Amino acid sequence: MELAKPILLFIALSTFANANEYAIPSPDQMNKTSQPCITGIVNEINEDTLSIETNNSQNINVQLSESTNMFTIYGGIVFKHQLQPLLNVKVWYKGNSCKEPKLPLTANTIIFASKKPGDTWPIK
Repeated sequence: MELAKPILLFIALSTFANANEYAIPSPDQMNKTSQPCITGIVNEINEDTLSIETNNSQNINVQLSESTNMFTIYGGIVFKHQLQPLLNVKVWYKGNSCKEPKLPLTANTIIFASKKPGDTWPIK
């Protein structure tokens, strides 16, 4: 039982230490993520780039890579051929933060409100 106390302390400290890291969402753990780098609406799709109008009316181009994860808020996978204008999105960049993204801006993860253009987020 003496061995269990240090292990529990280590686990507790590890959890606390990771609380401030840039956490990319996954379909299983939506509640343990950092705020998205961009929230907005897809304006245009060109090859491997999405043009997104952010909530503060900026147009930002974000590249997609082979490793970009795309899924709906409900967890369903979104494929490139399903991308279309007017989809509501939240984007997390590759790298270690939204404040200091690597250029060109490349999406690590994109979450969609749904696969239907114009659908809004169920939870604000």
